[in-house]
Amino acid sequence: MRIQDIVSRDPEVMSGALVFAGTRVPVRILTEHLEAGDPLNVFLEDFPTVTRRQAKEYLRLAERLIEYQVGEEPVEERVVPVGEKDRRERAPEHDASSRRTKEEKEHARAA
Repeated sequence: MRIQDIVSRDPEVMSGALVFAGTRVPVRILTEHLEAGDPLNVFLEDFPTVTRRQAKEYLRLAERLIEYQVGEEPVEERVVPVGEKDRRERAPEHDASSRRTKEEKEHARAA
C-alpha cells in the first residue's frame, strides 16, 4: 500500500492535519484511542471511513520510522536501567565505541 493511500495532508482538509487518505479523520484520533486502551475495532467502529488496512499500515509505518530513527539495535539494548548510569559514567570508552558504531552504520547506509 502506498503512503498516499494511507495518509494525506491538505491545508483545506481539517486545517492541514494529517488525516487518513480519503477521509477527514486525523490520524491522531487513532493514537488517542489506543492511548485510552481502546482496541482497534472500537476506533474502526467509531470512524467507519477509515479501513482496517489503513489503520494497520499507519501503525506499521510509525513502527518502521521509529526503528529507522533509533537504529537497527533493539530499543531494549539502548535503554540504561536506573543505577547503570553511574557505571557508564565511569567507563567513557563505552560511549566512544557506541558513537563509532553509530557513525559506521550511518556511513554504511549512505553508501
